[in-house]
Amino acid sequence: MGRKKDPEVVKARIRKHTKTWALKAKYGLTIEQRDAIVAEQSNECAVCRQPLSDNARLVHIDHCHATMKVRGILCSWCNRGLGNFFDDPTKLYLAIDYLAAHQ
Repeated sequence: MGRKKDPEVVKARIRKHTKTWALKAKYGLTIEQRDAIVAEQSNECAVCRQPLSDNARLVHIDHCHATMKVRGILCSWCNRGLGNFFDDPTKLYLAIDYLAAHQ
């Protein structure tokens, strides 16, 4: 009978493999390329400049939905914010004007 494997080790390997496959399939990136982008951004969100979390669920690869070209790495808040404005700069400018008018 074979050795029993630690279930947590198995889960970690599956997550790493899945993450590697997803990065390559969705964005054409290797983990090393993703890490290089994070390093270029000084381990900060490309939008708000807050430190990126070690929790992968809180870090997102921002990309153009039309071209799938990677733009940067964002925190989950900024990623949701851009998504809620449908990546439309005009809507973002209108939101800025609105906030400025109501300060």
